[in-house]
Amino acid sequence: LQASAPRHPVPSTDWYRPVEDPRTLQKIGLRYRNCARRYATDLLDEHAGHAFAEVRHGSQGAVVHLLRRDGHWTVGNIVGPRNTPPTRVLKERIERHLECEGGVRIERRRRRPPSDWDAVRRLSNESVFDFDFD
Repeated sequence: LQASAPRHPVPSTDWYRPVEDPRTLQKIGLRYRNCARRYATDLLDEHAGHAFAEVRHGSQGAVVHLLRRDGHWTVGNIVGPRNTPPTRVLKERIERHLECEGGVRIERRRRRPPSDWDAVRRLSNESVFDFDFD
């Protein structure tokens, strides 16, 4: 797709880079090996309320997924490669930036206890049957 996403709610910095088009989102999804690329169409739809950014800080990287709910932006997820959680320090830096620079609401969620199904969830999120012959 050769289209641009609506304006990102948080300004760009040297380490916080908003995703501006579906092609970039697809590349980030492949680089981080997560499902971000599946949101390419939602990124373009202003009414769907999705925004993404890539964060690079030293050797660490993360994908930020923002959701617009009831007219306000909130954090949908912040994940590293293969949907692993980022370090506490990186996550806190991202959240401070989102709150201070973009007015994004940070909702504190309780972590759910580990489940026997976690490994199955991780495997089912992989693109085992995603054949790309280009």
